[in-house]
Amino acid sequence: MAPASTNAAAILDLYFRQCAIRVSCCDLAVMAASLACQGRNPFSAVQPLGREATTRLLALMGTCGMYNDAGQWLHDVGMPAKSGVAGGVLAVVPGRLGLAIWSPRLDRFGNSVRGIAVCEELSRRLDGAACPSRLATFSPGMCFGEIGFLTGQPRSADVVCTTGGSCWELGRGRFTGLQQRDPEAAMQLMVAILGELGVKLARTSLQLSRLEHH
Repeated sequence: MAPASTNAAAILDLYFRQCAIRVSCCDLAVMAASLACQGRNPFSAVQPLGREATTRLLALMGTCGMYNDAGQWLHDVGMPAKSGVAGGVLAVVPGRLGLAIWSPRLDRFGNSVRGIAVCEELSRRLDGAACPSRLATFSPGMCFGEIGFLTGQPRSADVVCTTGGSCWELGRGRFTGLQQRDPEAAMQLMVAILGELGVKLARTSLQLSRLEHH
């Protein structure tokens, strides 16, 4: 429920106006390229977004930009992206490239079927070579996931950062290369990752156990 003071009509008016902005596929590609350049338009040199705002936006795109398919998308493609029910897909490889695809046929999640296919094929051909090691930088208090539309509060499924940090990506191809070059380093990395996961799983189990007893 929204607070009694919420002006729902004004919020919906703004939302509908944003949804009604006419853009071409070329316009979307320029937007994507600007996000890839930390908020700076690479053609005009104008910077409509600051670096911090761009980082936050890319993090949000990575977690919920593809609607309910966002998790699978990030696993399969690895690019922060945003789709629209008109058939557009805007995808970004930070520091490298931005691209846009438009094709109206949608899948069951409301994402462009051909747009997804193009990005998956590009990711496959690049084999992670275009993807940066660091996907995003998090700040304390940042919320990942969709935000309550009227209240602005995170839903129960959202994740809120308690401390700052970075999200790093190590694709299968890179890890295989590391195994070939330095098997000992690859083993140490896997042990460290498994150890970290074990600690987090133990904490999660403890928290769930406490919740069950309340």
